[in-house]
Amino acid sequence: MDEMRHYPFDRIKVLPGEDLLWHGSNPTFHRGCDYAIVLTNAALYLHRPGFPWIGNKKRIPLGLICDVGIVDSRWAPTMEVRCAHGTVRFRTPIDFDREEMEYDRDKLREAVQNIRQRLSARDANGPVSSFDADATRRST
Repeated sequence: MDEMRHYPFDRIKVLPGEDLLWHGSNPTFHRGCDYAIVLTNAALYLHRPGFPWIGNKKRIPLGLICDVGIVDSRWAPTMEVRCAHGTVRFRTPIDFDREEMEYDRDKLREAVQNIRQRLSARDANGPVSSFDADATRRST
């Protein structure tokens, strides 16, 4: 788990005994801060840049996740994680550079794909998603 020693992943404290399955971020210099998404065998960790007192870190046990998908918009691609207790929305930072936003969208798609694979392994009963087949729906 050497990846977890480097920014922005060093902001996330994975519980002992959890195995890292996937991680993603967009290390762009002009934002001044980066988000981080980490998937382990037990939980999804989300870190968004901001002030620590407003809750910029979240750990969601995989057992609580019912569904995951992307709600896309021009300025704020968002991953929605539907849980037993409600929906968590993880937005990437706003960026006026189109290429950076596309990179963020790709990272969110990768995250959704990896989370769904993990959920499918957990739920052998069939499809996990109520989102569109490509894990993307559009909103304006």
